[in-house]
Amino acid sequence: MTNAVWKIRVDTALTRLQRDRWTAPAVRYMEIIDEVAAGRGSAADIARRAGSPDLVAQALGRVTQALLGDEAAPRLDQGGWYESDGERYRVAPDFAAEWLAARDAQRRMQARQSV
Repeated sequence: MTNAVWKIRVDTALTRLQRDRWTAPAVRYMEIIDEVAAGRGSAADIARRAGSPDLVAQALGRVTQALLGDEAAPRLDQGGWYESDGERYRVAPDFAAEWLAARDAQRRMQARQSV
């Protein structure tokens, strides 16, 4: 998948999540995906910081739905955005770059608006 396609999908996913941004789950989902995309530790580390493996699974599912709509989630080597072997998450590099850049832009915008 090209960077342009990932950018569109990430923007769409974030827009869908932002509709619910004032709810704790939506905010936590974005924070969890930040950690997954940045490769911040093992699946167990991320689950511990999130508070539960179920919350991580919900975040992954919600973002997969936001990215792909009703499409089946493909494996990473077939254009999917992530895979897990139960120990670690592997993330498509182009997805990770687009997600992290978009989230950084969101944080900068929010910081400017709060001044």
